[in-house]
Amino acid sequence: MNPIRREAPEESPLATAMRHKEISGMFLEHAEDEFEKGDLLQASEKAWAAFAHHVKSIARERGWPNKSRQDIRDNAAALIRYTSDPRQATSMFLSIDALHVNFYEELYEEETARRGIECARTLIDALKNAEPSFPTERPPIRRITRFKQRRRGELRSMLLSAVQAGESR
Repeated sequence: MNPIRREAPEESPLATAMRHKEISGMFLEHAEDEFEKGDLLQASEKAWAAFAHHVKSIARERGWPNKSRQDIRDNAAALIRYTSDPRQATSMFLSIDALHVNFYEELYEEETARRGIECARTLIDALKNAEPSFPTERPPIRRITRFKQRRRGELRSMLLSAVQAGESR
């Protein structure tokens, strides 16, 4: 039987969540194995997948959206708020998320990939510890839209121009 399979439509949310937790543990082991073999790309992707499946398991239990990479990122951002140290958890999440990029871009050296795998294990454990405090409804996600980013860039340019104009007088 294939250890990684698509969700069967008849599976209950709880059964699917448990399956995602199993897959998460399996991928974390595979990440460490691939790292030991020297395959940093596969190790990076497996560590990211371990974290993603753990987040999917929590989301599935609560009925949160969890079909896309953006859903995983949004759910992780919501869950991190309930860890004992959200600031550190956010840093770990960014490191884990970058592992997924590393799979495609081959950016990381051995030490950086190792730290990313450690972050995945640590953050999964932190989420397990915080799980009793997770809400049923996903908190709203505050995201800076491209329009807001562009507008902030325009404002920065205007301010910079004003400062430069003031310096030239």
